Amino acid sequence: MPKLTAARVRAASHPGGDLKRPTRIPDAAGLYLQITPNNSKSWLFRFTRQGKAREMGLGNCDPDGRAGASLAEARDLAAAAKRHMNNGLDPIEERRKEMQEREAAFQARREAEKNATEHTFTNAFKGYFEAHRSGWSSPRYAQQWRSTVERFALPIIGNMDVAQVSTSHILEVLKPIWKQMPITASHTRQRIEAVFDYAAAPARKWRSADLINPASWAALKTELPSVSKIHTIRNHPSLPWKQVSAFMAAISKLDRIAARCVAFVILTASRPSEARRATWDEIDLDGLIWTKPAGHMKKRRIHRVPISKPATELLLTMKALSFSGPHSLIFPPPYSGKALADKELSGLVKRMCLDGIADGQVPRWRDSENRAVDLHGFRTSFKSWCRTNNYPDELSELALAHIDKDKTRRAYAREDLLEERQPMMEAWGELCTSPAANIINIRDARRH
Repeated sequence: MPKLTAARVRAASHPGGDLKRPTRIPDAAGLYLQITPNNSKSWLFRFTRQGKAREMGLGNCDPDGRAGASLAEARDLAAAAKRHMNNGLDPIEERRKEMQEREAAFQARREAEKNATEHTFTNAFKGYFEAHRSGWSSPRYAQQWRSTVERFALPIIGNMDVAQVSTSHILEVLKPIWKQMPITASHTRQRIEAVFDYAAAPARKWRSADLINPASWAALKTELPSVSKIHTIRNHPSLPWKQVSAFMAAISKLDRIAARCVAFVILTASRPSEARRATWDEIDLDGLIWTKPAGHMKKRRIHRVPISKPATELLLTMKALSFSGPHSLIFPPPYSGKALADKELSGLVKRMCLDGIADGQVPRWRDSENRAVDLHGFRTSFKSWCRTNNYPDELSELALAHIDKDKTRRAYAREDLLEERQPMMEAWGELCTSPAANIINIRDARRH
């Protein structure tokens, strides 16, 4: 089982003192986080070939994956090196060959494209990015969108005229990363496809609409395996719903704004970002309705939530503590006027799961696979409770602000069924704050 987590990677540092040599923290399958005396971090893959111990650098470490490889990317690189070894190849030599081939191809194309027109992929990418960035869910998503295209696509096809780019060029971008980091590669493909659609739009006509989009899955599926076959998608770890009240009892003992925000997220089955950014003008305490603005919602649609009695009591507590006007935050952080950061909520839940737990022991709050639960996973807990208690899927899906994927059904189902959802949310609130269930589950948690 891997020993490193993203949080440990961020926090890791060299012990200092008189130590002159780098410190190495093992993960799994030969992967190490290496930290020099000046606290620079890099990834290292250690292996044995023909009876000799060898080491292979995997690049700088950056938990955000911008100026180096994140933990997930480093694991992908180590796994790729392991596959080369299993095929009888030297991973260091194979990487050298790949780098030489990519560099040679890049230099050849750079020379051939000195006279490229203004209709380059780079210009199309910049145009698409500026046209759409304001509609994306967060600045962080916009940064991720841009960084993947800049990192993987621009070095290969950036200076090419979009009309001249073929599927073979897109494969040159994607093949080196498709098996190593399949999720990142899949997102990159989708973003490149969007840029080509933008270039071929009637407003530009930089590329003939008759040409197939070279980054479309239809053009690539015969050359690349589907992501689902090489990557197992794992859902957010969720707490079994019978243990939610015990978790709520534990978090109620923490006298922190972030803890109250986490409790509100669970009581309303909301996304953490919606609660973090919620302001008092969204709350109707007389009608017991929370109206989330479209700008705070993933699908950019206004969403109403019936407020249960426990959620109302929590809001009244916060109003007595923090109300400074209708546009003020419900859960204001003590250090600034900005909303709580996502990592403050997720970090609090992680600490509740892992603080005081030794390496190798199961987390205090865990899912059926013994993974530490995360805050978003409580939406799954809510959904499981709804199904167990025979609430219609239509109501629970509306509570979770999910959009019906059937366009026809969605076109006719325009009511949000607020009154019908109110008893369901009230019952969920009662479950979350049930003292009897708390006693049972706290004892169960202590046994472990």
